[in-house]
Amino acid sequence: MLKVVIGYDKKESAAVWTLANSILKNSSIPIHFVFLHLPSLTKANLMWRERDPKQSTDFTYSRFLTPYLTDYKGKAIFMDADMVAMPGADVAELLDYLPMDCDVAVVKHDYRPKNTTKFGGAKQEAYKCKLWSSLMVFNCYSSKCKQLTPLYVNTATGAELHQFAWTHPSRIAAIPEEWNWIPEHSEGTPKLIHFTEGSPSWKAYRDAPNAEAWWSAYREATAVDVE
Repeated sequence: MLKVVIGYDKKESAAVWTLANSILKNSSIPIHFVFLHLPSLTKANLMWRERDPKQSTDFTYSRFLTPYLTDYKGKAIFMDADMVAMPGADVAELLDYLPMDCDVAVVKHDYRPKNTTKFGGAKQEAYKCKLWSSLMVFNCYSSKCKQLTPLYVNTATGAELHQFAWTHPSRIAAIPEEWNWIPEHSEGTPKLIHFTEGSPSWKAYRDAPNAEAWWSAYREATAVDVE
């Protein structure tokens, strides 16, 4: 069974279920979903850090709890909510890009955002390893991943977490960009589109580049026509 952890934010609930359905539709193996719902994590005393003014979603930091939430066993995938799997894209393939001697696999983007703001008016920050943590495949049992405890995730700086200070660069494997494909940035044919500027579920991005792919997946997920 493949463990897939998806960031949950009530502002993006439509995107969450659209992504989950697009994954289920194409998966060759059973999926065990875990949703990073911040109120639940807070009640369970797993997240207690104060909200960072720079964070744009509820799961900015909780994503690094993925190994802990899977009992530090096997491999697990984390995904941002503003993604959608294309027809025929089996996320189980992502496991093949994580060798046993690496702690995590990511798409190693060299992404420099054109805009200064993104969805919800949040400031668009530029930093080292930008977007790397939006899709991660973890070797949850590795010693480095076992350091991602609730205490560490709640006390480490954003840079330490998102710029992978908790592991060594040689232990970060590369995933092809088709699995974290950015509209108006990435080339080739996508397997997983990442609407990092803003999901089409947001009114301002309803007609964003490649939005129809998301709307098609949304209609399948909800079984209704959207006009």
